Amino acid sequence: MNIGVVLDTNALFISTFKDFKELNFIKRLEHVLNTIEVNGAFSGKVELLVPKIVLNELVQQQSKSYYRKINDLLEYKFHSFEIIKDTNYDNYLRDLFNAYLQSYKFNTEIKVLSYPDIPIEKLINRAIKQYPPFLGKDKETDKGFKDVILWENILEYKRLFPEQTLILFSGDKIFESDYLFKEYRDLFGEELVIVDNEIALVDILGEKLNTNVIQTESNIIFNKFKTVIARSNLSELYKGITYHHPLNSGSYMFRRLKILTLNGLFNEISIHVVNGVEVRYFVIEIGLELIFSESYVHLDNSPTINITDFYEFEIYYYPEGDYFKIFGFESPFDEESVSYSQDFILRQEINNLEPIVDYTSE
Repeated sequence: MNIGVVLDTNALFISTFKDFKELNFIKRLEHVLNTIEVNGAFSGKVELLVPKIVLNELVQQQSKSYYRKINDLLEYKFHSFEIIKDTNYDNYLRDLFNAYLQSYKFNTEIKVLSYPDIPIEKLINRAIKQYPPFLGKDKETDKGFKDVILWENILEYKRLFPEQTLILFSGDKIFESDYLFKEYRDLFGEELVIVDNEIALVDILGEKLNTNVIQTESNIIFNKFKTVIARSNLSELYKGITYHHPLNSGSYMFRRLKILTLNGLFNEISIHVVNGVEVRYFVIEIGLELIFSESYVHLDNSPTINITDFYEFEIYYYPEGDYFKIFGFESPFDEESVSYSQDFILRQEINNLEPIVDYTSE
């Protein structure tokens, strides 16, 4: 293999779990695989490396959601069926992943990397001195522990396969530390490449393998959507929404929003025909911070309430006009009056000096 792509948790992150019979992150994994394999020139030259700590964290995220939801259901009794909690749900998910690898049909090889063999003295020294990826402050020197294990996985694998080029697929900004770049360069005499999306991944694979690349339509459209929404009129969708505080009975009017994360919910974009026009349909999950103010008049001085959550949006992309339309979205606070919008066209506000995005690392 020429190139190994190390996957961080956020590369396969799923925030909303609805099908607990399946291992949900597999859809994200297969999206990455499809992105690679549409480029036939990559065949046999690229492999995906999934550290065990990443796999365990993804399992834990779904397991946590499962137990939270089923514990809620156990508060109720039903006449037609009984709720049974699986106390070994984590093992069930791991068995699903093992079964997936046994029936794996892609050409791109997947390897699960065991926990690295790290001398305990090295780990303690890194924590005490707060070398990246540790981020501890105010005596919280264990913050970033998972990232340290992932980093040591990368170093250990590179020592075992020095001829292989490694690419880290991660949206966690801690790995872009000058300290880590220097550490990798000093050890191996080359630069570590980091990408945070599939388009960048395909581009760098093409560059490393000296071949032209093909980008999937879904990646191109999603990247365009990400650019447009960063400085868009999305806030207009929430005008008039009121938050009624459950404790002080105060009413807070919507003021502004920040976009924290964007997650595509389905593997590929589908083609729909709307009023005789061919459009591209996809569902996007957006992590939003909605900011409400007690007053319209003195916005800068009035108390605010910040609500952070994930919301689903149904999107049409019109290729001929090159624009996006939100035709359905998940409303905060279950207010029916704002649950759907048939004609909301997402516009890029070029006069906005500040983007409405605040993408945060894992």
